[in-house]
Parts: sequence; structure tokens; C-alpha cells
Amino acid sequence: MYRVDAGKCIGCGVCVASCSQGAPRLEGDVAVIDPDLCIECGTCATLCPQEAIGEVGAEMSVVVHESQAQAVHKTPPRTSKLLISGRNAGARHLSLGLNETAVGSRIPEHVHPEQEEAMFIVSGRGKFRILEAEYDVGPGTALFVPPGVPHELVNTGDEPIRLVWCYAPPLPEHRSP
Repeated sequence: MYRVDAGKCIGCGVCVASCSQGAPRLEGDVAVIDPDLCIECGTCATLCPQEAIGEVGAEMSVVVHESQAQAVHKTPPRTSKLLISGRNAGARHLSLGLNETAVGSRIPEHVHPEQEEAMFIVSGRGKFRILEAEYDVGPGTALFVPPGVPHELVNTGDEPIRLVWCYAPPLPEHRSP
């Protein structure tokens, strides 16, 4: 079985074009491999110019710098970067990333039905709302959200909020294909 190291993949599509089975596909700017279609011929791994495709069990990224992660731009204005996941590091039980929320913006109220979420505020200030409670948060603050609990974060400060987030288990889109 083969998988893609998202930290190396540039989304060039060589793997997609080279596979007679249609196993690789592009999701945004990163290739993923459908395990039900992969016949393990290795063509995609051989032709990948970034050497981003390897066999499961082969060495994957264990050190990822945020500059290697693709920024996903969201509305209201914020970006999220997936740093550690099943897609790039082989992580099976968690995913870890970085979020930057613009001044005056927010991470809108949402729920993760099956995931616990932990966050750590690196910089910036805001209001964290969970259930009926509201907390002032800033650098050095850790937050925990149990599964199924609505929560949101509003940037009330004068600089972007930068936070590290972790989901366990990982969100479905963070898992290995």
C-alpha cells in the first residue's frame, strides 16, 4: 500500500496521470491514494518528482515545519495548516495543526461529533465561548473541548490569534486514505 507525504507533495498530478487504476487523485493541491483502487505497482512512487509517495511503513515525515504545510484559507478570515496527520506522518490517533485568525475575525461556532479538541494559544487575545460560558484567552492558554460540544473563538485583540490545535481521533479528512 502506498501513501502520499503531504509535506512533500506539490500537487503536480504526475501520479494521477501515470496510474492505470485511477488510485491517486488530487484533493486541493495534494494527492491522495485510494487503497481500494491501488494495485501496489509502484509506478506513482517511481515517477513522483518530489519523492512524496512511499509504501506504508516506509519513512514518512516526523518533523514538519509550518512552512511545509499548505495554508487553507477560510471564511471568516483565518487560515489553517495541517502539520501532523495520517496523510503526512502516519499518525493514526490524532491530527495537529496551526490556525491563525485575523483581528476582528472568529472561528465560528461549530461541533466535532466524535473528536476531542485541544488548543494552545501562542499569540493574540480573544473570547472563547463553550456552551454557556465565555473566557478571556491569550498567550499560554490551553483549551479543551469534549466531543459534541459547540464552541467558538473570537479575536478581540489587536493582533492575529495563532493557536495550535489537536484532534483525537483525527477528523476524517485528516486520516490516511
